[in-house]
Amino acid sequence: MLLGAISATGQDEDAERARTLFKKRSYSEAATLARQVFAQQPLGRNSDDLRVLLCKAKAAGKDVGKPGESEPLPVGGGIHRPERIAGINPQFSNGTRRAGEEGQVMVKAVIDRDGCVVDIKLERGLNKYADRDVLHAIRTWIFRPALLDGNPVDVSYTLTVGVSFR
Repeated sequence: MLLGAISATGQDEDAERARTLFKKRSYSEAATLARQVFAQQPLGRNSDDLRVLLCKAKAAGKDVGKPGESEPLPVGGGIHRPERIAGINPQFSNGTRRAGEEGQVMVKAVIDRDGCVVDIKLERGLNKYADRDVLHAIRTWIFRPALLDGNPVDVSYTLTVGVSFR
């Protein structure tokens, strides 16, 4: 029991140090420490919070180092799908509402091993307004990454977002 408590305390300390490094704009060092927390505690609250920081830093173009480059894999078989943990829901603009079309927008995205959306391509749109609103929201999404044999991997993943005004 004591070892588990020490380990959890160490993870909490590492997570807090990573947060402090992000605040000090030491993004690459913070990312390295955050990835160590992910490896020790992939599903914990600290990991989710640090994923959000890491993905926001990536989106802002900050140097967060690289977790490793690999070709994204398709979800399925032994690869468990990523799970969304943060980001805004689409907010439909007046243009989308005036167009009045309801349906689905399909987007192919690459979710990297950190859980960040790093590449987005519109697969099937609805109209230019709805497409824009959905793409804007997806750019903010953060995931627990897809897993293969318990290890995070980059995946190519299709996201389907419903457009409805009810």
